[in-house]
Amino acid sequence: KKVKSQNQSLDLTYDYMDDITLTSFLDDTTLTLGLGIITNGEAKSTAFGTSSTKVSGYRFMGFLGKNFGKWELLGGYQYSTFSYEKLSSANDYSASGGLFVLGLGKEF
Repeated sequence: KKVKSQNQSLDLTYDYMDDITLTSFLDDTTLTLGLGIITNGEAKSTAFGTSSTKVSGYRFMGFLGKNFGKWELLGGYQYSTFSYEKLSSANDYSASGGLFVLGLGKEF
C-alpha cells in the first residue's frame, strides 16, 4: 500500500532568548518551542486510486540556535501526527513521525 501525503500546519512558537547558564558554551543560545495544528493537505493512494483532503492532526517542535556573530546554527526536532479521512472507501489513513532539522541563518 503506497500513500503519498503532504500537509501544512499553522504554528505558534515561543523563543527563549536569555542565556542558558548550564555551561559557557550555551551563551548566545536561543531555545524555540512550538506547536502546530494541521490545517490542510492531501493524501493519494495509488493502490486504491483515491485521494483525500480531509486531514486533521498536530505537531510539536523544539529547536536550539547558537549565535556566532551575524550567523546562527540551528538544530532541533519536530514530531507530527495526522489522519486523512476515508482514503479508501472504508478506511482512514493515519501516520506519525519525527524529523531532525539542521539549518544555518544570517542576521540581517
